[in-house]
Amino acid sequence: ETAEALSHHQGNLWLNGLTTFDKEVAEVLVRHKGGLGFQGLDTLDKETAEILAKYEGDILLGITTLDVVVAEKLSSIKGALAFDYLKKIDDKALEILVKKHGGFGLQFFSLESLNESQAKILSKYQGAVWLGNLAHMDDLALQALVKHQGSLVLGLENLNPQQINILARRKGNVFFTNPTAKKVFEEAFQLTP
Repeated sequence: ETAEALSHHQGNLWLNGLTTFDKEVAEVLVRHKGGLGFQGLDTLDKETAEILAKYEGDILLGITTLDVVVAEKLSSIKGALAFDYLKKIDDKALEILVKKHGGFGLQFFSLESLNESQAKILSKYQGAVWLGNLAHMDDLALQALVKHQGSLVLGLENLNPQQINILARRKGNVFFTNPTAKKVFEEAFQLTP
């Protein structure tokens, strides 16, 4: 009854205090038009992921792990997929998201690292990629990632001269969530012929 009323809400619906919900509630909530947020939901089983896969809109999840089966289901969502607390991601799960998600946008707010292999996978994604809190990345991973054709949001804290050079040659938008890195890049970019 409450879920039914919420599904008719206009605009984004952030249910961040919700730590679990049953399949019946999920079936009702996927009818909502607008963004859905479940930051309090730290795990997601394949059955619930299959229901959420029917959703048409942006969705924010608080899950801390993402296995291949759940990634497969979530890749059907027709909207941006945002992972708020996912600190690590399996290469296979990432590959599934990149290949099967429709380019609506992938956001990883808490990734602690991105290796070269993962950067190569992510560079093939057709939509915007948000790595806004990823503070450090080695040069090889960044070199692979800049091949991504869509918008790229980075949270890098310190840019070394090699990374500035790598980013300066990139075709496509680069945005920085760290104001210091943004300033260093913009100043260096202006000096690049």
